[in-house]
Amino acid sequence: MTPDERTAAIAQKKTPVGRSTRQWAKGEFIDIEIWRVPVELLVLNAGNRRFHAEKLEWEEQMGRPLDPQAREEDERSIISILLDTDQRISGDEVVGKPSKDAQALIGDWTLRGQEQPLWIRPDGFVVNGNRRLAALKRLAEEHGTATGTYSYVEVVILGDDIDDDELFQMEAREQLTEGLKVRYGDLNLLLTLREAAERHQVDWTDDDSIHDVARLIQDLVGNNPSYAEVQLQTIRYMDQYLDYTGEPGVYQRMIGQVERFRDIGKNMKIALREDPDGALDLLEISFRAVQAGLKHEQIRDVRRLALEEPAVFEGLVEEINDIVENHSDDGIPSAENPTDPDPDADIDVDEEDLAESPVATAPDFPKHDVARAFEVAIENRNSKHRNDAEALLREAAGRLAQVSAENLAALLSKAAVRDALEAIREWVRQTDDVGR
Repeated sequence: MTPDERTAAIAQKKTPVGRSTRQWAKGEFIDIEIWRVPVELLVLNAGNRRFHAEKLEWEEQMGRPLDPQAREEDERSIISILLDTDQRISGDEVVGKPSKDAQALIGDWTLRGQEQPLWIRPDGFVVNGNRRLAALKRLAEEHGTATGTYSYVEVVILGDDIDDDELFQMEAREQLTEGLKVRYGDLNLLLTLREAAERHQVDWTDDDSIHDVARLIQDLVGNNPSYAEVQLQTIRYMDQYLDYTGEPGVYQRMIGQVERFRDIGKNMKIALREDPDGALDLLEISFRAVQAGLKHEQIRDVRRLALEEPAVFEGLVEEINDIVENHSDDGIPSAENPTDPDPDADIDVDEEDLAESPVATAPDFPKHDVARAFEVAIENRNSKHRNDAEALLREAAGRLAQVSAENLAALLSKAAVRDALEAIREWVRQTDDVGR
């Protein structure tokens, strides 16, 4: 059915329910009439901001865009993306099992019926209420649509008097609030705020512009301009990272990465204030840290290292650049380039680990070597701050005991390892007479 045909069918089959709803639009509350329309005439919005990043990821895996208007299997895929967990591709569609949130939504609809109307365009395109429509379509498929509760739904029809800018503001305000709906994932929240900032013509290279625009969109995040500014700075550095890795706009790469980039944004604000000359090095090395899979707490440690021990930080920058420039992927497993972990091994994974996923990196990026360089530098800094001589000695002895002569021989081609070995020898020479 074409959009024009759906428009005509909805105009013919809609029936008034005798109620209206108040919505904030055009700077005031307006009353909009509620109608009852057939579910089968409504179209899921494949561009819904609530799951934008996830849809991009599935489209990349499938090698094509998802179009629920053109293909029934794509409509089922969108329903699965909206409602399911443990998703996978089966045949030519996304499938999964219902999430707890989806089960709660469906259970609430079954028990209480519809609470709020969906928002649609005259042609049946759903603007707000896609999860509820997805749940209703699944119920209709399970229970039949010829008659009964799941055949019709209440809607408000937003006409041409609501333009795209006004519609965006209405939708963002509605969907970024709490209720019996899934809260935007962090990344999808940021992408919505990014769009809001773009509509206000933000200049992403100008801190003052970001600050001013944050005040203009603060109503989308609980009227908190400081929080809005933090989110816009997060977006700024996510975009710069994607440019840095040669994948501008590929936001599905940012799933599970938001907290890292929030900390990069906060780090850069501090660095630009305290050490503006070194800020660019900190930014690039932070991007390397993301590529190496460092957690957001470790990214904070990198900033502390840069500001508190600039000479050590400069050495770390040189070491990491040397690793990246001289890396050759020979496929030989080593302490710095371990093989994949045993999939049958017992590994404790907490919720934070799941929420902060490893970032996808180029196959030839020396992730393990770079991560090791970061971890050694961070641990050295933290050890200095602990300043517990006995604990440090025992820890050093335990670590050195794990390095066999064969391991050491294999590592001596690396300048950083040779320097470390010489530092150990020098420490031994200086302390050799202690206790004699």
